Amino acid sequence: MSNEIHFTARLEIDSSTVPLAELHIVQNEKHIQDAITLLSEPDIGKGDKEQANGAYIAETLGNEWRFYYATSENLAKLKVFLDNCDLVKQDNQAVSERIDRLQETTERWPKTLRWKLRAKVGTSTKWYNAVEEVQRD
Repeated sequence: MSNEIHFTARLEIDSSTVPLAELHIVQNEKHIQDAITLLSEPDIGKGDKEQANGAYIAETLGNEWRFYYATSENLAKLKVFLDNCDLVKQDNQAVSERIDRLQETTERWPKTLRWKLRAKVGTSTKWYNAVEEVQRD
């Protein structure tokens, strides 16, 4: 599902990729496996260097309910999928703990008035933009 993210100002954080906090797309089983792999190594922290910036993620989600809801659903999918994943048990435990920490940080983060108003509407109104699958040769 598509949510517009403005991260141009954050492109200078890492020279080889976007910061880990921007890597969040989960649409199918391969994306779930990729997200679990991404969470298996870096920790969730307060900065961007060699970790996923939990505070930045929580702030972003605290500003946009639709993005918050989609991300919360995706994190729940990751937790369920962990039981069937090929990682070793210690890695599954670490990923599960990181997901929990990210969810806790996001839940505690202050929400904007716009977020609160949209949350009242909930899923009774479409909260996502469907993304078409792109076929590449």
